[in-house]
Amino acid sequence: MKQLLICALLFASMITHAQDKWQKLYLFNGKACVSLPENMEAIASLYHRIPDIPNEQVATYKYPGYDNGILFTQTEAKRSGNEQYVKEFYKQQLAMYDERFEILSKEFVINGDDCYAIIECKLRDAYYKNEWYELGDGSMAPYYGLYYCALQDGVQTTITAHYAFNKDLLPQFMDNTHKVLNSYRLLH
Repeated sequence: MKQLLICALLFASMITHAQDKWQKLYLFNGKACVSLPENMEAIASLYHRIPDIPNEQVATYKYPGYDNGILFTQTEAKRSGNEQYVKEFYKQQLAMYDERFEILSKEFVINGDDCYAIIECKLRDAYYKNEWYELGDGSMAPYYGLYYCALQDGVQTTITAHYAFNKDLLPQFMDNTHKVLNSYRLLH
């Protein structure tokens, strides 16, 4: 009986903690966690790796709702592990978000092929209020990730983008992302 009581208290504290820390949730190697591993280096905010294309062939990818695309080559993609390059690339990407979103928080982590970025923004318009909005999960090449809005009683609307850069890990990454989303819905 005492063990059951302890388990119940732990479960209740986990739910409360998840509610308090939702905005701080990260996905690392397919697992939800409330902080980044201490040995990881957060160096920038936004970056993505393109699919394999012929070397030096220029590819244009357009953001939904934007007319201007991003031009880069496979060589540039391979070079993107360089910290300064990533920071410059991130500035260019983030400028696009700034038109519609107010940046609240951003994280970027590299650990070999296990890379991910999280950007959390507050929508500047009210279009998505009181509803969930999901797009991505493979349909927005070259993004291996998912966008979603987190609503807090319809008052503060935020959009978070999770990117997974190792395609082999993507199914697990997406599955865990949806589990986190479903947990959030159940908790609220």
